[in-house]
Amino acid sequence: MGTTSISLSILVLVLSVLWKPAYTDKCSLGCKGSATGPTFLNGHKYNYGVEGTVSIYLTGADKQETGLKLLGQATVTAAGNCVNELVVQNLAISGPDGEKYPSPEGIEKPVRFTIQDGKVGPEICSEEEDTRKSLNIKRAIISLLQTGTKSSVETDIFGACPTEAFSSQEGSAVLVHRSRDLSRCAFREQGKNDLITSVLNPNAEIKNTQVLQSNLNVESKVNNGIPEKVAATEEYLYKPFSVGENGARAKVYTKLTLTGKGNGAASGACTRPRTIIFENPHGSAVDNNQNNALQAVKDTAKTLTTEASSKSAGLFAQLVRIFRNTNKDDLLKVFQQVKGNNLEKRVFLDGLLRAGTGYSLEVSINLLKSKQLSSLESNLVFLSLGNARHVNNEAVKAAATLLDNPQVPKEVYLGVGALAGAYCRDHNCHKDKPEGVVALSNKLAGKLNCKPKSKVEEDVVVAVLKGIRNIRHLEDNLVEKVARCANDNGVKARVRVAALEAFHADPCTSK
Repeated sequence: MGTTSISLSILVLVLSVLWKPAYTDKCSLGCKGSATGPTFLNGHKYNYGVEGTVSIYLTGADKQETGLKLLGQATVTAAGNCVNELVVQNLAISGPDGEKYPSPEGIEKPVRFTIQDGKVGPEICSEEEDTRKSLNIKRAIISLLQTGTKSSVETDIFGACPTEAFSSQEGSAVLVHRSRDLSRCAFREQGKNDLITSVLNPNAEIKNTQVLQSNLNVESKVNNGIPEKVAATEEYLYKPFSVGENGARAKVYTKLTLTGKGNGAASGACTRPRTIIFENPHGSAVDNNQNNALQAVKDTAKTLTTEASSKSAGLFAQLVRIFRNTNKDDLLKVFQQVKGNNLEKRVFLDGLLRAGTGYSLEVSINLLKSKQLSSLESNLVFLSLGNARHVNNEAVKAAATLLDNPQVPKEVYLGVGALAGAYCRDHNCHKDKPEGVVALSNKLAGKLNCKPKSKVEEDVVVAVLKGIRNIRHLEDNLVEKVARCANDNGVKARVRVAALEAFHADPCTSK
């Protein structure tokens, strides 16, 4: 044990003193090595018309179809060193009935990307306030600008995808044909499935759950490295509802057409690094959704009076979807209307805990603190804290107040840590220093007594350290306490190991 303790102490000391922060606020793009192929000319801008249609339909005897159309313009300005800037303008989105929908917030903001030898780079740079919905449209346009003529693995909005490519000559232009089986794309799926989980094997032939049969075909007309016309077709077959080629299908058709070019300079302040791969957009709550949420609770409860019926699962899934689009105040009002009915209250709480939004988490914590939940229901809230889909700062602040209770179960430390970790995955906690994460870190630091006097206290300390590890972000005050805890030979091995794991969970800390 003496040798182990000394080794562990030396390791922690070296990490504490010599560790260099991996994170940088600056977004840096450029060529990787020497670029050999022709591409957009530095100091020039290229204007494109953008068209897109999405068709979703059920094939068979009674064909049903719905869809979406998108029209707009895009300008690509070459900034040199393989870097280009994309600006989307005049985007119009319409539904199957001709109804117009607003463009995503931030769609007019520029984004920078690289193209080298016909391939886009894995990282883009955006403005700070750009949104995921807006960026996903820009990612799709950038991905269509690829002109690689050799089969290879391409990384773009779909993930890291093995791509078959071949080319042919048409006058002075080159026709490039690219195709993919999208089920072979790594890092593509970002959904959450509570029944199926697995570890990604980068060498596996199939990298997605086989729910969608999906293919992509792209044809580009390229002149001197500049794509003049691009037509892309994505086809999807939803297997669970399909027999052979009949069933639930979707088709996405996207076209880019070069409409003009001239001199121009990039001007955007794109400082935030982002991935080129699709990111699930954050949900947004709808105002005045109380009646819809209340009706969904009552409709679901009616199918559960004695046992679950054939409609129960579908209605409950719809209830969860509605809750994910309902704000905090409306959810609280619904609870007040159903809390007198035991069955409706249980349905409400089940849907609330499954929604996993910032608002639903705030409401569950509010009900917990106001003592409107039973002991069993309170424990379910504690256990659900780590299941958040999208977290806001207010939810983290609310969760931090749970630690004010000296009798809080030790499982809560893990849950609030995971909750804050979900927030920091989607936000820059190192730069922004959000109030909720800072408050939670201070409360955890205050409970970190690395030399407990009993086994019960030791269990709490280990739970606190595991909660800190789950955040995967260490505030400065936590770095010092955790490092001291791991480096102290007088601390029990179990506690020191938990401290070391917490320390390693944030390689980007500035200390």
